Amino acid sequence: MTRKILDDFSIDTMWPHIEYLGSLDKTSGTQGEFEAVEYLCKQLKGYGVKFKIFDYKSYLSYPWKGSLEWKTSDTSKKIEAKTRAFSANTPEEGITGKVIYVPGGKDMFTETDTLAAMQQMDLKGKIVLTEGGGRQNMIFVQNQGAIGYIHMWPSDEDVIHEGIVTSIWGGPTPEKIDKLLKIPVLGIKNKDGLEIIENLSNGIDVWVNMYSKTENGWKRQLLLEA
Repeated sequence: MTRKILDDFSIDTMWPHIEYLGSLDKTSGTQGEFEAVEYLCKQLKGYGVKFKIFDYKSYLSYPWKGSLEWKTSDTSKKIEAKTRAFSANTPEEGITGKVIYVPGGKDMFTETDTLAAMQQMDLKGKIVLTEGGGRQNMIFVQNQGAIGYIHMWPSDEDVIHEGIVTSIWGGPTPEKIDKLLKIPVLGIKNKDGLEIIENLSNGIDVWVNMYSKTENGWKRQLLLEA
């Protein structure tokens, strides 16, 4: 059966669909997404496949821009940074605070050592730098009075990873409102985080200015079920 299914695939048939869908910006809640759904419906009709469209509103986040500059008494450096989905916004001039480093684990979904370390620290008024990217960490430091959170990726690839800072989106309930952060969160590369840590390890105070801009709100979405 598997062989028959594979033999029935036609690259010549599939490729025009892939090219068209690949040409659209299918960001959730945008016209490009709606056009993609319309296109798929047209193809399904042609194949005689029954389908259903769900038209609804979701609470979504568009992370538009993030920036970061760190300073010591004699050094100033701008590094590449990305804001995270559902990060809080800062003023246009950003926010400035003293950095505190919390060693973090590599698995943001299961490790608990980062949170345990944070519980032993005075985080009030600080900007936290850590490899630990768990959302529970972000909520904890916010509740302890931290003013910002910088997640340095734990592995050394030369890219900044995308991310989301809350476990709720789509259709949040009022009971979950405390899961939405009120502090900004930025992602940076591992190598840039290590440079800041090196200064801290040498007893040098590091101050950071961080800027975050997201657009959070209810947006129309279409879900195609075939």
